Amino acid sequence: MNNILAQIDYFKKLINSQKLMFTVVALLTMSLVTVVNYLIPAKYEASTTIFIEQNIITDLVKGIAITSSMQSKIKNLTGSLTSRSLLLDVVKTLDKDLAFSSDADQENYIKSIQKRITISLNEKQGLLVLTFRDHDPKFARDFANALARTYIEQNTSSKRLESIEAASFLANQIETFKKRLDSADATINAFKSEKGLILSSDETYLRGEIRAAEHKLEELSIRRADLEAKLTILTAPKAPGKKGDSRSEAELRHLRSIYTDKHPKVQKALQAAQASRSKGESGSDFTSEKDEIQLLKAEINTLKTLEERQVKIIEENKILFQEMPHVKSALAELINKKEEESRIYDQLVTRYGQSEISKQMELSDKSVTFRVIDTALLPEIPVSPNRVAIIIMGIFLGIATGIGVVILVDRFSPTLRSPLDIKNFDTHVLAVIPLIVSEHEKQALRHKDRLVIIAGTAYFALILGVLFLESLRALHVSTWLTKLTG
Repeated sequence: MNNILAQIDYFKKLINSQKLMFTVVALLTMSLVTVVNYLIPAKYEASTTIFIEQNIITDLVKGIAITSSMQSKIKNLTGSLTSRSLLLDVVKTLDKDLAFSSDADQENYIKSIQKRITISLNEKQGLLVLTFRDHDPKFARDFANALARTYIEQNTSSKRLESIEAASFLANQIETFKKRLDSADATINAFKSEKGLILSSDETYLRGEIRAAEHKLEELSIRRADLEAKLTILTAPKAPGKKGDSRSEAELRHLRSIYTDKHPKVQKALQAAQASRSKGESGSDFTSEKDEIQLLKAEINTLKTLEERQVKIIEENKILFQEMPHVKSALAELINKKEEESRIYDQLVTRYGQSEISKQMELSDKSVTFRVIDTALLPEIPVSPNRVAIIIMGIFLGIATGIGVVILVDRFSPTLRSPLDIKNFDTHVLAVIPLIVSEHEKQALRHKDRLVIIAGTAYFALILGVLFLESLRALHVSTWLTKLTG
C-alpha cells in the first residue's frame, strides 16, 4: 500500500514538474480530436412510417377470394424496398442519375444506397419504418419519401397485373379442361355402345344362363341318345322269314335294354305290345316301320340342332363372363379419368370465380392498404458523428496522452534522479550537493508556471465552450423536434 502511495506521489510530482509538456500534449490531443470531429462528414437520417392496414372486406370474402396475407405483404415489402430496379427508379425520380458518367458509377451508387437503407417492422401494429442515411439532409428526406411512395405505386400496379394474368390463365385452363372433359364423355359413350351387351349383363345372371343351358343340353343329349337307340333297333337286320316287329314291340325291346321288367315303363310297353298283337296292329293303327324310321331321324336332327344352339349359348355366355371383368375395369378407368378431369374442371371454375373477386379487390385496393402515416422530415441533427461524445472522449484522451508522454519521457530520460541511480555505475557517492535556487529563479519559475496554467486553462475553456455549444445546439434542436411532434 505504501509502495502504491509512493508511486502516486511520485507521478504527481513528475507531472507538476513537467506542467508545460503535459499541458501542451493534452491540449494538442484534444485539439486534434476536435478538429477531426468536425472534419468527419455529418450523416443525417430520415425516416418514413408506413401503416399496413388490412381492410374488413378481407374477412368478409375469406374462403371466396384469394388475397395476400399481412405477413406476405410485409415480407414482399421488405425484400422489394431494397431491390435494384426500385432504387434505380427512385434515383431517376430525384434526377440523381444525371451525375453518373458510366454504368459502373451508377451500380456503385445503387449499392451504397442499399447499405444505407434500414427497415424495421412491427407486425403487431402493422407498422413499417423506412430509414435512410445521407450526408445531405434534404436528399435523405426526399429519398425516404420517394422510396415509400414509389414502392406503394409499383406494388399496387404489379398486384393488379398479377390478378388480371391469373384470371386470364384460369380462363384458358377452363377451356382446355372442358374440351378434355367432353372428349372423355365421348370416349365413355363409345365404349358403352361397343360393350353394351357385356356391361348390361350380370355375373349371377350369366352363371344361371350357363347352368340352364348346360342342363338343357344334357336333357337334349339324353333324348337324342334315346332316339338314336330306337333308330338302331328299328334299322337292325331281322331274321329271315320273321315279320317286322310293331312299333310297340320295338319300344318294348328298347326299354328292356335299359330297365328291368318290373320298371313301370317296361310294364306299360309290355301291355301295349300285347294289345297290339291281339288287334293285329302291324299295318292298321300306326304308321309303317319306314315312316317310323323317318320320324326318328327327323327328331334326332332337330335335337342335334337344339344341342348346337345350346352349345353356342354356353360359349357366348362364357366369353361374356370372361370379358366382363376386363370391360368393367376399362370402363371404371375411363370413368375415373373423367371424374379426375371433372374435379379439376370444377376447381378451376371455382378458382376462376375467386380470381374475379380477387381481381376486383386488387383493382379497387380493397384487401390490404399501404398508407404513409409519417412522412420523412428534414433532419436537423446528424446521427453521425456524435460530436459531443467525441469531444468528451477527446478531453479524456488528451489528459491520458499527456500523462503517458510525461511518464515515457521520464522513463527513457538519461538524467540521474537520485543518488541511488549512481550505484548502477559502480561508483561511490562521496557527497550530495543540494540544488540551490535563487529567489529570482524561483520567481521566474513561478511566472512561467502561471503562464502555462493560464494559457492551458484558457485553451481548455475554449474546448469546453465548443462542447457546450454543441450540446446546447443538440439539446435545442431535440427540444424543438419534441415540441413539433408532440
